[in-house]
Amino acid sequence: MAICIDELKINSNQENEELIFILDTNFEKMNHSLELAIEQLSKGATEEIIKALETVIQEFNQELQSSFGDNFVKLNEAVINLLKWQENYKTHIETLDQKLELSTTSIEKSKESLEIISSKNEDVFRVYTNLEKL
Repeated sequence: MAICIDELKINSNQENEELIFILDTNFEKMNHSLELAIEQLSKGATEEIIKALETVIQEFNQELQSSFGDNFVKLNEAVINLLKWQENYKTHIETLDQKLELSTTSIEKSKESLEIISSKNEDVFRVYTNLEKL
């Protein structure tokens, strides 16, 4: 009977080793499958996050364009109108400058004329005074 127990121990050790080998092999396959699944999930989640970010950025850009686009168009129109006004004002100032020059020249001529008239008037007054004495 001692031989039987030893044989059972040997047989059960061989069966245990075979079971351990089978379990190890299946564990490695399952571990590999889980690693692939995790990798695919991670890759899929990353792609989804990238798509979500792209969508958010596109919506943000559209919102900026609609909000500020109109403002920039209005600002551009205002600048164009300001430039037109500036050009008209420049022309107006140049015209006023010319008229001021003309007025200054006219006043100078009037002054000269008044000085001549005043001088002549003094001469006439002297003659009149002399005539009165006679």
